[in-house]
Amino acid sequence: RNAQLQAISCTKRNFLSNNQFSGNIPADQFADMWLLKKVWLSQNKFSGPIPASLASSCPRLMELRLEQNQFTGEIPDFGKTKLTMFNVSYNELEGNIPQNLENMNASSFE
Repeated sequence: RNAQLQAISCTKRNFLSNNQFSGNIPADQFADMWLLKKVWLSQNKFSGPIPASLASSCPRLMELRLEQNQFTGEIPDFGKTKLTMFNVSYNELEGNIPQNLENMNASSFE
């Protein structure tokens, strides 16, 4: 199945873990979701880069769980972040951990 997430600007939580979703998520997928606090997309088959709009357009984001997918590339810079839960382990990511995420548990980056 191809990944097609419908952006709804009033969405606060997006729990889609443990499915068989696959494919790239567009970079601007989360651009209009400024109220978003929790995104759980773990244990799917998403690929390509982590959508940049998660870092640039979701100022209230507190939980981001992307573990056990097939994301590639680097982890975006989340700038000043409210993230309290962050996990991108078991993907195909490369590069340095952004400085503002260095306080997260090391297992979040395995």
